[in-house]
Amino acid sequence: MPEGLPELIASVDLEALDDATFTELAASVGISLDGGGPKEMAVVNAVLDALPAEVRETVLIRFLSGLYS
Repeated sequence: MPEGLPELIASVDLEALDDATFTELAASVGISLDGGGPKEMAVVNAVLDALPAEVRETVLIRFLSGLYS
């Protein structure tokens, strides 16, 4: 996981991002919303673990929404 990534994500107003922007943001840190593989999912899990609970929930919802849309 890139250093400072959880802090960066926590500082972004995720509710204000549309799906395309969220997908671009995820891709910019190496996370593809096409399902990825185990290595990519490990990064997602590490980021989720490092986030505050209120941010974690929003990121998880947006991530899962991107996977299934």
